[in-house]
Amino acid sequence: MNRNLAISVLVLVSMISVMTMYPVYATGSGPKWDARPYFQLGGNATSSPEGLNTTQVWNAYGFSNLSCSMASSVGWDYVNLCGHGQVIAIVDAYDDPTIENDLATFDSHWGLPDCTSANGCFEKITPDGTPSANSTWALEESLDVEWAHATAPGAKIILVESQSDKFQNLLYAINYTETKTGAEQVSMGWAVPEFQNETVYDSYFAKSGIVFFAPLGNGHLYPSASPYVLSVGGTTLGISAGGVVKSETAWSGSSGGQSYYEQEPQYQTVYGIDSGGKRSVPDVSYDANPSTGFSVYDSTVYNNQTGWFLVGGTSAGVPQWAAVAAIANSQGAGLSSYKFTASSSLYTAATGTLYSANYRDITQGGTAINPATQGYDFASGLGSPVSTQTGIFSVTQTNRIINPAKSYCSCIKQAHIAYMAASIFYWGISDNKISCLQGCSTWRRNDD
Repeated sequence: MNRNLAISVLVLVSMISVMTMYPVYATGSGPKWDARPYFQLGGNATSSPEGLNTTQVWNAYGFSNLSCSMASSVGWDYVNLCGHGQVIAIVDAYDDPTIENDLATFDSHWGLPDCTSANGCFEKITPDGTPSANSTWALEESLDVEWAHATAPGAKIILVESQSDKFQNLLYAINYTETKTGAEQVSMGWAVPEFQNETVYDSYFAKSGIVFFAPLGNGHLYPSASPYVLSVGGTTLGISAGGVVKSETAWSGSSGGQSYYEQEPQYQTVYGIDSGGKRSVPDVSYDANPSTGFSVYDSTVYNNQTGWFLVGGTSAGVPQWAAVAAIANSQGAGLSSYKFTASSSLYTAATGTLYSANYRDITQGGTAINPATQGYDFASGLGSPVSTQTGIFSVTQTNRIINPAKSYCSCIKQAHIAYMAASIFYWGISDNKISCLQGCSTWRRNDD
């Protein structure tokens, strides 16, 4: 072979390899900014925790009432631990070199089941080679991993580290997570400002059997704006030392609105949100005010500090909502971003008398532009989760729509289903224009 021709072939092969590794942007379509994590600190690091502890959070959001267990006296693979059998993937940028040791310190302090690579509970994956360490992203990763495990201690936690905070690197890590890890929940504690042609990338999140979560922040952010991603806003949680909720208001550091580029998805149209035909964010909320934030242990030096950090920001709620989904999915909920089934289920769970059983409606706080009001609002979405002894979400209905576009329905035998009690979480889009048959003995998921 001619030497120049051989070199040309090698160059072409190399270009093809790179193109298959990373998403290729259409000219001018990619975001102009690198991603950044959306945590905020409530103060300097300390030698002992000063933020919310696990028991306070469990009690505040009702996880202590669930029939599954948060017990520490058993291994993480105990079948009755909340989230058992599920995989939560944390997709972040750069390397956290101390994450497994930090998680061990966190677990030991709060009495959580050990979650290590040795016992199979924790795994760190670097799909494009070990990235360089970054102290800012390391703190985000500590927050995400520790509180995902605290909320769903029976789930396996996989930390997927992208090579950098470039959007294409993070998309590559997401694609790897979807195809290689078996994760049913994906937590993304980062965002970029919305950009033209962002809808091209929505397909990364429209995956059967996987549900995605991202922070709202304060403005128009992606991937939070994608209709296939559950957008998590922020609240200020006032609780007692034992976790009794005194108040929960919309945090002024987080404010949503209408997407610049995403069209209103069907689940928001059916719900009746007045959005002018655009996607509205957030969908849900969680404590995010750094003054009422979470205790996070991080021994990677951040701003010349190590130890226990008080951490808030809307990224704090993202791994915990992913853990909530893991608990539901461990009982057969089948939450998935494909065909909007996860989003549809959460909006259905906020209708009629179900609303107060499944959510704490946030009616105070917010900003002058987006104040919290009764029902859905741009300050807090549907609200924060509450749980009863029967489950995190319950749906009361005599039938449910499976595919409204095809007028295909499936009916259920009983009027009230609580997934924790029945091991199945029924969900769908309500539409009185479609009549379902009564007395059906079978059911199907939306993405079947």
